[in-house]
Amino acid sequence: MGFCKTLQQYLRYNLQLEQSKIRTILKYDNISLFMLLNDSEIKKLLEEAEVVAVYGCSTNPSKPSHEVPEFLQNKGYKIIPMNPKAENILGEKVIRQLKDLPKDVDIIDVFRPSEEAKEVVREIVSLGLKPKAIWLQLGIKHPEAEKLANDANIPIIMDKCMKIEYNKHFTK
Repeated sequence: MGFCKTLQQYLRYNLQLEQSKIRTILKYDNISLFMLLNDSEIKKLLEEAEVVAVYGCSTNPSKPSHEVPEFLQNKGYKIIPMNPKAENILGEKVIRQLKDLPKDVDIIDVFRPSEEAKEVVREIVSLGLKPKAIWLQLGIKHPEAEKLANDANIPIIMDKCMKIEYNKHFTK
């Protein structure tokens, strides 16, 4: 992975190539590249995203899986809560399964334990969903989930909180 990250940095900074061109070059040479987004790419994603599906959204206001989507909703994002047991969260109709998500989701924000991340990403990929990114919240990371997203050309963010990242980039 170190070689790929170094090659990615070289292609991006020395040759001024965009991420999509880097992916094409590395796919052509059959090199695996883990598409973790850097700070400027995260900022751009947060600026451009409009619809965020929250996998594991909670009805409990004291949990981060409720607090973070509520924060994002208050910042103007359309939130699609996902929870197998609830009907409505944050005034939005709950989607129970990934297969029922609309195709226009920009980010799938995952609030599930790390050990479940691989299966969540596998389902996203197998359903042909193409969000701009899969976001594994703070404390959630899984190398096989990362590889699955990479192989499907879906950027992935791991072990970062959307609320913290939003505040870092847009709050003075």
